Amino acid sequence: MRDLFARVINAAQDRPVAEFIAQGYIEHAPIPGVEQSAIGPAGVADRLDALYSAFTPLRYELDLVVAQNDLGAARWTFTGKSVGTFLGFPPNGRTVTFTGMDFYRFDAAGMIVEHWHEMDVPALTRQLA
Repeated sequence: MRDLFARVINAAQDRPVAEFIAQGYIEHAPIPGVEQSAIGPAGVADRLDALYSAFTPLRYELDLVVAQNDLGAARWTFTGKSVGTFLGFPPNGRTVTFTGMDFYRFDAAGMIVEHWHEMDVPALTRQLA
């Protein structure tokens, strides 16, 4: 999971998404207002492109990572500069910070097959308004 955040999520370019995300990947928490289903590596790449279009630079700092059997969880702090429309809010040029959690299910080969996502939307929207 640390590699996923370092090499894929925090990478502005050249993300090796297919090394981490299974073809049958299911996204259980699409980004509000972003039209995508995030199925498979291409969907995850689209999701990341949407984030980088709205916040650049952006960084997810891992605060806690836990794993048991085929499940993994990460609590993180997000920091990014608002440079594009997100959740219906136009860019304001300010740096925003909020927290959230991601939960992943892995297959036997170590690929991510499912993802659940929770974030502090009220804290984010207060900073975007």
